[in-house]
Amino acid sequence: MQQMLIDGTKPFRAPALAMLCAMAMAGCVSTESHNKTLAELEASKKTSAQLQQQLTGLQKNLDQESTQRVAAEQQAASLAKEREALEARSGQLTNELGKVAWQAACHQRVQNIGPKTRDVLNLVPGTEVVTIERCSGHDGTYGVKKATYANSRKIAKPVETRVKNAAPQHFTSDCVMAGAHIAHGLNDGTIAEHPITLIRKAYGI
Repeated sequence: MQQMLIDGTKPFRAPALAMLCAMAMAGCVSTESHNKTLAELEASKKTSAQLQQQLTGLQKNLDQESTQRVAAEQQAASLAKEREALEARSGQLTNELGKVAWQAACHQRVQNIGPKTRDVLNLVPGTEVVTIERCSGHDGTYGVKKATYANSRKIAKPVETRVKNAAPQHFTSDCVMAGAHIAHGLNDGTIAEHPITLIRKAYGI
């Protein structure tokens, strides 16, 4: 009987072993797939974090641009009000200035705010503004250094020529150094007056 039971299990040994092997292999494949999925999830988390960081940076830039735009709009509105107020008072500008040669300073031109000095001076009755949009050659210390002074004078020469040809009653520049540099090159007694000085004269102050 015992022998029969032992012998009776023989037909089931091979299938059982095959099943166990299959389960073991399936377990290995499942573990490998699981690890791969975890790695992909970690990679996705890193990518998501990087994208979130980029989005945060873009939002910050947009907020800064929005703030700058609002500030620029407010400044423009303020300047418009000042201009309206000055135009309303333009009747008080009783002293004519005649012809004014105005050198538009380089640093003002690159600010791209427009020829505001010319606009203000044009509000003065009996005033003609001759605009000279050219470098004075001063450029900080460039116009006072021994090594570059001669070159600075060459750069200023076209501006000096235009001032002479205009034969103005006044010469002005938004840059005090540029104005003095040009007046020095003219060497004919011309004085570079500040634009506000001209407005003061126009008001008779």
